[in-house]
Amino acid sequence: MALTRPFGPAEVAAGDIRSVRFAETTEALLKEWDTLSATASDSDRLVLVRDESLNYHAGIVRGLSADRVEFDLDGELLRVKRSNVLGVIYHRAAGRELPPNVATLVDTTGSRWAVRSLSFDAGVFRVTTPAGTALECPADQMVEIDFSEGKVVHLGELPWRLIEWTPYFGLREELPARKAFFAPRFDRSAAGSPLMLDSQRYARGVTLRSRTEIEFDLPEGYRRFKAIVGIDDAFRPHGDARVIVRGDDRVLAETNPAGTRPAEWIDVDITGLRRLSIVVDFGQDMDLGDQVDLCEARIVK
Repeated sequence: MALTRPFGPAEVAAGDIRSVRFAETTEALLKEWDTLSATASDSDRLVLVRDESLNYHAGIVRGLSADRVEFDLDGELLRVKRSNVLGVIYHRAAGRELPPNVATLVDTTGSRWAVRSLSFDAGVFRVTTPAGTALECPADQMVEIDFSEGKVVHLGELPWRLIEWTPYFGLREELPARKAFFAPRFDRSAAGSPLMLDSQRYARGVTLRSRTEIEFDLPEGYRRFKAIVGIDDAFRPHGDARVIVRGDDRVLAETNPAGTRPAEWIDVDITGLRRLSIVVDFGQDMDLGDQVDLCEARIVK
């Protein structure tokens, strides 16, 4: 399969591709996508968005182009506009065990490339992926090379068990739109802009409105949870909240971020724990300005 990139084409064996997603989507739909792509199937799947949820058709992907997806549905060849398709998921039998990544490379298009080996010469990174694809990437087209693969996991990458928002002034029956408006946002602020604490912009993190509880399953082998905690700059000088971090129902840290105080670090031991929960509770001013950012929130081996 040929991939077109701003700095040159790349050839990837079709059998090495598990799925292709054509567009960005919401956090809720991304979790649906991840679940669907991890579910075994004896057919290819054409994935669409219908009524704010994913829908798919089982069949055979016959071809992809810049503007069309050719899909065989029960013997009928459909030519679907690519703009109407979220992505395709291929049927793949259990394959070979791939070697581990040593890094992740991010280019200026936002694409992330798993790296098995990496060299640099005359301003060009030469990359081999775990599947054996060779890439040449000019240094001025690279944004980040992350060598923390397998050692650091950000909160937005962890499976969550519970997200629960409780308003200060509740309605007899909460409206779904209101719940969605005050839901956690990963890697962006409540307004959709970058996370900002003390005039510093952060690419990774989560923002939570009081009162919100969010709970994650922890993978084995991680020792520390770290985050920079404070009231988002857009809400200062308002905001006065309580943040409680628990591991397996044991309080690990408690802090009181306010719009009149700088952000502070949390760094706690999570060795042997199976669950991590974060509660952003009401402070002294009801819920006025209680938009708490946990920037660079991550678990570390």
